[in-house]
Amino acid sequence: MALPGWNSVETTGFLHDFFELGGIILFLVVVGFELLAYFYGHRKDDLVAAKAQQTEQNHQAAEDRRKAEVEGLQKQLVEADKKVRELDRLRQPRHLTDEQKAKLTKFIRENSKGSTSFTIKAQASESDARAYADEIASFFNAAPINWRVTVDNAVIMGPDTSGIWISIKDGRAIPQAAGFLEAALTDAGLPIKKDAKIDPGMSSPDEIWLSVGNRK
Repeated sequence: MALPGWNSVETTGFLHDFFELGGIILFLVVVGFELLAYFYGHRKDDLVAAKAQQTEQNHQAAEDRRKAEVEGLQKQLVEADKKVRELDRLRQPRHLTDEQKAKLTKFIRENSKGSTSFTIKAQASESDARAYADEIASFFNAAPINWRVTVDNAVIMGPDTSGIWISIKDGRAIPQAAGFLEAALTDAGLPIKKDAKIDPGMSSPDEIWLSVGNRK
């Protein structure tokens, strides 16, 4: 075998040390690369797992947002349906139900004392007010009490003209019939406002008005 410096003690010694040291260095380099490959391999696995977890979290968050939006829309639809039903109810003409008539009749029979009269003021600008007022008047005029009820159209103005309420001239001298009328209508479930309104413009302290205003 004829290699460079093969026959020289100095050269062979030098090359021996050189190759031995080079082998150690290369071995350490290989070990270093293996270690780096190991660490980077594990780091890659961690990053892949983290990315998969983040993707799942993003997907779950998107799904939660979608469900929240759907629930929100469903609630809005329910509220809108309630409003539509309420508007439909409010558009329906008001009238005395059979149940209200029965309760009024029972209350009158058990509590009526004496005779009286009152006037129903029907809001002229509300489409069902006059018919509702006529229906109430017809009931009281036909009831087993000696009451006389008339109906007038009226232009009712003010901050709140909805519902029905009683008006009297003087709050210090409330006619007994006004209290009876309010109690009877309340007992029957009619939406009458609590406490009579005071209207000094009324002609007599004994006068009673039952105002039928606007629908709500």
